[in-house]
Amino acid sequence: MLNGNLRNELERFTSSKNIEEIPFSIYQPKLVDKSTTDVFRICVPGMLSVSRRDYFSLFKMMREYPEIYKTRVIVDLLGGVNASESGDKVLAEAKQLAVEGYKVLYYDKNLVAIDEFDEELSKSDIVLGNMHVVMNEFNIYGKSKDSGIMYTMVKTAKPGFLPKGYSILPELKDSTLIFDTYEDLGQSIKNLIDDKDKLALLKQKAKVNSGHFSPEKVYNRLINN
Repeated sequence: MLNGNLRNELERFTSSKNIEEIPFSIYQPKLVDKSTTDVFRICVPGMLSVSRRDYFSLFKMMREYPEIYKTRVIVDLLGGVNASESGDKVLAEAKQLAVEGYKVLYYDKNLVAIDEFDEELSKSDIVLGNMHVVMNEFNIYGKSKDSGIMYTMVKTAKPGFLPKGYSILPELKDSTLIFDTYEDLGQSIKNLIDDKDKLALLKQKAKVNSGHFSPEKVYNRLINN
């Protein structure tokens, strides 16, 4: 398993002794925080895929707050283009947003190399997991499948936004903000931009929480279970 949130579901089919948790990634303190106070930078990690993530609601929300997203926020769509999952349509809309003056970053290629990914991730203030929690009748995040989004937060000690209904790792709960609608998300982003102290506290908590996933602690858990 990528994380322990799937354990209860898996235990319906097999004994817990057959289940081992190996994190998607671990905390890497060498990837220092490179965010700045000049602009609020949101990272949306992962290959562009409309079946997995709701980009168009995010884009709609950005257009509803042009005074913010044209001047005070950068949205980084940190992933390659999956044309088989309409990633090319997401890319086309991202390019149109940029033409309109919105601060959106995109990668016009199939794959973002890991070093580039880590470098751009380190510049973010917060990670946005804009997943469709229920992808279809067969795939539900937290039951039939999982995402590496929380371990992307762990890797460089970033706080995150996750959708209501997504199963959050207990270690990350106080550095994760939940949104129900994209209107909620827009307001939460504005609050963080306006309240620098709240953002700073979230980042401090994220750093502490990522420490639970240091190589040493992960290794000790593996050998003791």
